Amino acid sequence: MDRKNKMINFTPINNDILIDIFAKGKLNQSEMRIALFIIRNSVGYSFNGSRQQWTREFTVSEIAKAIEMDRGACSRTINSMIKEGKILKQGNRYQFNEHYEEWKVLQKVTPSVAKSHSKCCKLQQKVLQKVTVSVANCNSQPLKSTDKNKAISHPKDTLKIIYKDNISKDISLKKENAIKKKMTEEQAKHCFSLVMWFSKEILNIDAPDRLWIAREMKHAYRLLYKMNLPENVIKNICTWRIKDNFWRNKFHSLGSIATHFTDWMSEAKIKPLSFTDWLDNHPEEDYRKEQNKYVRASRYLIAFKRARRDNILFTSEEIRKNTVAIKMMKQETKKYLGGER
Repeated sequence: MDRKNKMINFTPINNDILIDIFAKGKLNQSEMRIALFIIRNSVGYSFNGSRQQWTREFTVSEIAKAIEMDRGACSRTINSMIKEGKILKQGNRYQFNEHYEEWKVLQKVTPSVAKSHSKCCKLQQKVLQKVTVSVANCNSQPLKSTDKNKAISHPKDTLKIIYKDNISKDISLKKENAIKKKMTEEQAKHCFSLVMWFSKEILNIDAPDRLWIAREMKHAYRLLYKMNLPENVIKNICTWRIKDNFWRNKFHSLGSIATHFTDWMSEAKIKPLSFTDWLDNHPEEDYRKEQNKYVRASRYLIAFKRARRDNILFTSEEIRKNTVAIKMMKQETKKYLGGER
């Protein structure tokens, strides 16, 4: 093989990086994978004889997919490496910091450990206060032993009882706080119906898993009760957005509506107006007063077409009525033409 062909597919890495960082184990396995990906996509490219210092724009999902890592683990590792100064970030572009002497060593304490440590300190203070009171009472009053209430002979027993009482109080407080944070029954039913509609009509999934439902319930609660959006507006946005070829493969969650709501409303020029509201504003197109079903079906088709010109988004039931009206009119024309013959 020629020397020119050998020099095409390669990435130059400084010897100090290979020895002082990689060989000496200054990075763990996950950090090593992300660092090699960033080096390959930055220094691995050259323009006019000079090496590229920054990668192109990458999302966390793209990086996780490229190195075959879980997206959550990849996101946590990237954030920790940015805080420690191991990688630099500009927008969605990354650069590996080879100056390891500038790295920061963060004390890795999980939230559960920190909470348990603070709780233990508080419990110790409470226990000491109660023990001092109990010891003072024991010194002042003689112990009486009976069948029903036996006297405590050792301070360790008093510590066990006090510790159990404090734990039971903490558990009851946690349960009360969890109940307060939950939504009401009516709100839960409303959110659940919207989530199941989204799963069946948009994603074509009849039985989604429980974790997905729990996540989408939070998004539905945010849309319905925090952003105060009507349910028909949310459904109209979903049906309009799924028609786009780009979003058809990426629209998998109601959370996308909350993040892109303003852009999508301006792009589609969606008005918070239903078909019934449009009919109220256009009484000459109102078909609901007609008694004859065939006349009613023909007027429904005319109103449906004109409302579509005004960018009114229809529900699935209104679209179904449109198809039924078309079939009815076709059958009526066949009967009429057959009678003339």
